[in-house]
Amino acid sequence: MKPTDTRQDGHLPNFLRAIIEKFCSDSFFEEFVGDLEEVHNTRLSRHSSFWSTTRTTIDVLSLLRIRFRNKPTPDRTYFDGSLTRNYVRIAWRNVSNNQGYAIVNIFGLAVGLAWLTMNAWLDNFAVRIQIGVGIFLITGLFALAFGITSVGYQSFRAAMANPSDSLRHE
Repeated sequence: MKPTDTRQDGHLPNFLRAIIEKFCSDSFFEEFVGDLEEVHNTRLSRHSSFWSTTRTTIDVLSLLRIRFRNKPTPDRTYFDGSLTRNYVRIAWRNVSNNQGYAIVNIFGLAVGLAWLTMNAWLDNFAVRIQIGVGIFLITGLFALAFGITSVGYQSFRAAMANPSDSLRHE
């Protein structure tokens, strides 16, 4: 065995120290090397020097792999005129599947509660009037249009967003 490759006294091999020193900051180096030497000593007490050195080398190289991993950035632009129809379709699907039914259900609950509250309030007056259905239909259509517009706009914006921009800013 070469003295530069491994040592039997439980210290890390010199080539691993050089790799760690190259890619670690000075403030983190001593703590990191100390932890690795502790793991290496534990492995030396249980297994051979070759196996523990190999396993520690794999650990250090796997940490370097994480450091150098890059996220792929797509080359083409996603604001393409031919894809606009698909973006609108995705936005409509999001509105109809997720938010449309919620808007209708909330509107139904609000109409029921408003009718009961207004009916009880109007019973206290001397002059009686009937609550028409028209006012509820108008406000319901207004709420539905507002909900579809706001959710549709957000879905369309999310569909039109360039994924490479969000990957760059992560």
